[in-house]
Amino acid sequence: MPEPLDAEVLLRREHRTVLWQAIGEAAGPAGEETPLTAKVRAAAWKIVDADVAGLSADELYEAVLPVAFAAADKKRRRAYEAIDAG
Repeated sequence: MPEPLDAEVLLRREHRTVLWQAIGEAAGPAGEETPLTAKVRAAAWKIVDADVAGLSADELYEAVLPVAFAAADKKRRRAYEAIDAG
């Protein structure tokens, strides 16, 4: 059985959670699914120039950031669940 987490660890985790929530709100909701956003979610390292051709920097940022953040947050939550499960 894993040792319980101490109060300091739990407090740091809570602070990180609040920070992640603030970043998520700033990033905004993910838009509709496109081939680019699907690739960001599943395999961002496979994105090539052709995937972003014709998009301005602002369009790219607005399309990709919310999806990338959501994918990272999902992985972060799964990691915490695994740690808590011991």
